[in-house]
Amino acid sequence: MWMHIDQSSDSPVFVSEKYTKEFLETNKNFVFNVTENNGN
Repeated sequence: MWMHIDQSSDSPVFVSEKYTKEFLETNKNFVFNVTENNGN
C-alpha cells in the first residue's frame, strides 16, 4: 500500500482519511493504475 506518503507528518505510517481523500483526488490516474496493476 502507499501509506508512507508524507514523511514530514507526525505519523507517516498512518494517513488520515482526509489526507487520503485529497491524495486520491489529486492522483486519480496514479492510484487507478496502481490499483489495476495490483488487481491483475
